[in-house]
Amino acid sequence: MFSQLRPIPVRTGLLRTRYTVRPLRAFPPIRSHATHGHGHGHGREHGNTHGPLIDRSTREGTQVTLAGLGLNVGLTVAKGAGGMMWHSSSLIAEAVHSLSDLTSDFVTLFSYRKARAPPSRNFPLGYAKLEPLGGVIVSGLLIAAGVGIALNSAELLYTLLTHPTPTSTAHPLPPIALYIMVSSVVLKEAMYRWTLHIANRVDSDVLRANAWHHRLDAASSSVALAAVAGAVYGVPWFDPVGGVLVAGMVVKAGVESGMPSLMELLDAVAPEWMTKDIEQTLDTYVAKTADIAFLSNLEVRKAGPVAHVAVRLSVSDATTMSVARANEVSAEVEKELKEKMGDASDLIVSVRFDGHSATLPATPAANPAVNAINKR
Repeated sequence: MFSQLRPIPVRTGLLRTRYTVRPLRAFPPIRSHATHGHGHGHGREHGNTHGPLIDRSTREGTQVTLAGLGLNVGLTVAKGAGGMMWHSSSLIAEAVHSLSDLTSDFVTLFSYRKARAPPSRNFPLGYAKLEPLGGVIVSGLLIAAGVGIALNSAELLYTLLTHPTPTSTAHPLPPIALYIMVSSVVLKEAMYRWTLHIANRVDSDVLRANAWHHRLDAASSSVALAAVAGAVYGVPWFDPVGGVLVAGMVVKAGVESGMPSLMELLDAVAPEWMTKDIEQTLDTYVAKTADIAFLSNLEVRKAGPVAHVAVRLSVSDATTMSVARANEVSAEVEKELKEKMGDASDLIVSVRFDGHSATLPATPAANPAVNAINKR
């Protein structure tokens, strides 16, 4: 992997000597540097790679999203045709709802796939944050739909309470129309469970948000069924009361599915379970490595399918470690974390020499500019 890398010395104002490793041909650059200031240090930074695990998760997420998109197209046609044929406002409203869900499916499909695309020249760090951005958009659509349902249901309930009307004008839908709505409930609930299963397996917030969109469709279809039954049996307020309950569930789902995506966009720390898993892996490595004293720092952030991990390991004062050995330690830590996390990771591993005992490349003493920096 590093056979085509070459060290390029770089002088900085605070660090005495820094070595930046750049690939000769590969793009984007993978940087590695050795630094020593207050203490000595050596580090490696590894760019994220999209290997077989990413390919498999991309395929699974795409399949379940396309299945949901196809189902929404079918339900839109069926409900719309039935609503116009039988003059059913419930079916027409359901058709419009299913049509609006196509927007969510397209946002999910684009953001999920693009987030796993390889980096480009304009986006050298990749597109991973498109996934949490898509999650925020889908969650926003959920919240907006919930608020709309709540306002409409509250208005209808107010009208029924202030201007009661006889229920003899209610017309039950023909059996085939009821079958359409029952099928919508069953199929959408199945899509919710399938999408949520894939979302949890590949750890995708945008898929989780889309899964809750399927659950919203199942719930709204259930409310439509209850509204028809209520009208038939002389209980017209079934529809608005059920709508308010569904709206509350939808808004709650939108907030809960959107907050993790928002935190990822803001570069908040990764979920506690992820950090603890990585910390346990590093503690195990430190315990079996004699020349590493302790894990001095660990920072973990999550951006869509990529986990950004920065690790700093400290060497005891009595230990003498060469730069070559520090490279070996960094490679060993990288291997341990790759086995734990898979290829979807961006790693920075630093080894800090607190006792100034490491053998590092000598700073050119004859260079006045470097001597001036070293005296600072």
